[in-house]
Amino acid sequence: MKKIMLVIGIILVVISFNSCTSDDGNDNQNADKIVGAWKLSQLFINNIDQQVNECEKKMTIEVFKNGNYTEKDYEYNNVLTECVLYDLVNGTWKNLGNSMYEMSGLNTSTVKVTFNPLGFTAEYSETIEGITLTVKTVFMAIEHVVPDPIIGQWKQEQEFLNGEEVTLSSCEKMSTFEFRDDGFFLENEYEDNEAMLECVASPVKTRIWKHIDETTYMMYELDDDSGQELHITFENNKMIIELSMEEDGTIYIAKLIFAKI
Repeated sequence: MKKIMLVIGIILVVISFNSCTSDDGNDNQNADKIVGAWKLSQLFINNIDQQVNECEKKMTIEVFKNGNYTEKDYEYNNVLTECVLYDLVNGTWKNLGNSMYEMSGLNTSTVKVTFNPLGFTAEYSETIEGITLTVKTVFMAIEHVVPDPIIGQWKQEQEFLNGEEVTLSSCEKMSTFEFRDDGFFLENEYEDNEAMLECVASPVKTRIWKHIDETTYMMYELDDDSGQELHITFENNKMIIELSMEEDGTIYIAKLIFAKI
């Protein structure tokens, strides 16, 4: 994690390069494009997507016209169950022309920055302990960042197992999930206690979520990287979760439907 965050930090630095100087007579606009606030979207090392988590995606870099920049890096703190700011960097950047930039404190001579309508990519190579890494980082302009549809509080409405609807009691339908934008989520589960004839709340569980692709999400226990893959879609303020489970050698297909609160 620390090495990946170091690499990301380096890339962020790269981002800041795109500011004041011009590439050539027609490149003044490109030089100015780096000025603004940017948020991490993706990280590739040797062309492999590193699947940065939701907390790491809170990383931002703000580039100023005067040649300075501010970078904020985040990481999970499983003890506090929070996504915390762990590094604040203030540096300087310089546009070298032809889409190449340099950055104070960066362990490489130049970085290539390419802009697109939503943000930019920063590419460079670096050698760490004798191993050369090719790094590409994708950033989005903060004004183009769209909150993940999973964020919010959801209440269970229906449950299906192998296509058959499971009858939920009014108590069980009180169960909720609350997904936060920092990658943590809270599970509040309620169960009927038949002996005591009452609805009992289980202890609140805190877990971690990660959006992998369009409909694939991973859910993790704290300090456990194995995770459970879920297929999740959204429609009309409903969240539909589909997953497969194995018990005693039998595969079960579950479908859960939640309504947004």
